[in-house]
Formats: sequence, structure tokens, C-alpha cells
Amino acid sequence: MHRRIYKEYEELQKANETELGVKMVGDNIHKWKAFIKGPPGTPYDGAIFKFDIEFPTNYPLMPPKLHFTTPVWHPNFDEDSGSICLDILKSEWSPALSVHKVLISVISLLNDPNPHSPLNGLAAQQYMNRPQEFASKVKEWNLLHGAKTTEL
Repeated sequence: MHRRIYKEYEELQKANETELGVKMVGDNIHKWKAFIKGPPGTPYDGAIFKFDIEFPTNYPLMPPKLHFTTPVWHPNFDEDSGSICLDILKSEWSPALSVHKVLISVISLLNDPNPHSPLNGLAAQQYMNRPQEFASKVKEWNLLHGAKTTEL
């Protein structure tokens, strides 16, 4: 198990991707800090979102736990707890998945929210019924709560 987590960590470090990053918390391989950048062409564009990743002792049989530390206005994210409604973090998890794929899926969810499976019902209603108001609120939250740097 530790070998798998180390391997994924090393691969993410080598990838040197600009839209995401990870860092171990101290020397604890089971706890990471991470960031993703909002996808271009979305209301999240230009924002940086940080979150924590924690690996269960039976990883990769069970998914890692992710939660945002940056408040995000989004139908599938709980702005208070930082929880993420993403099927691959729950019922659709497979040991064949990796943290990298999970991070890409979170970026994809920023690009294409699923308002039919919301954690934030108000954001989901706004996204479906008043998209311009939704986009304005996202941008407002980005300015108020968004991280200013990719430093972890």
C-alpha cells in the first residue's frame, strides 16, 4: 500500500503539471495538500482551489478522502465542509484509479457541474435556472475565498 501511494506521489511530482499540484504533509505519506486551478473558459478560470487528501489504510481498495479547504460555490461541493460529490470517490471507485485521475475528475467537474446530484442545492438551482447569476457568484467567491498562490 505505501509503495502505491509513494509511486503516485512521485509520478505527480514528475508530471510538473501547471493546473494541479500535491505535497505531502510533513513526512506522512497518508496526508497530502493539493491544489487545482480553475479551468479556462469557466467562471472558475484564474482561481486556485486548495484541498486536503487523506488515504485510508486500505488504499487502493478504498478511495482517498478529499475535501476543499478553499470555499467553492458549486453544485457538487459543500461550501461549509469542503465535501465533494463525485462518484469515483464513492460507489464508482476502482483500485485501477489514481489520485491523478481523481484530480482531473475534480477539474472536469468544475468545467461541467452535475446539478442533478448536488451537495449545494442552492448553487444547483442557480446553475440551472439563473446561469449568469451563478457565474457572478462564482467569480465573487473566487475573489473572496480563492487562494492567491499555488504554494502548499
